[in-house]
Amino acid sequence: TLINTDVLKTSSHEETIESAKYIENVYKNMLEVWKKDDELSADFSYNFLMTKRWMLIVPRRAEKYGNIAIYSLGFCGAILLKTSEDLQILKNEGPMICLKQITFSRL
Repeated sequence: TLINTDVLKTSSHEETIESAKYIENVYKNMLEVWKKDDELSADFSYNFLMTKRWMLIVPRRAEKYGNIAIYSLGFCGAILLKTSEDLQILKNEGPMICLKQITFSRL
């Protein structure tokens, strides 16, 4: 879902409040769309990313790939690792495999 960035350009307190309400409504609508998905429970967990131009919700079925915790930034290419063993797993499997394994497939 894209957010119109013109709405987010504010110069007054009232406009800032309106922009925040708009963003919150878009976010809630995105969650409602996902809650209608048959694969997900009503209280599903997800990763959330937001920039000035867009929001992304990625429902997940697991929070980790093995011992590797995948946070929202993992979907931007930043998977944080704690051990050299985790690095080797990521090198062997590839980051896309890790991301695919913790999310729901739509293919």
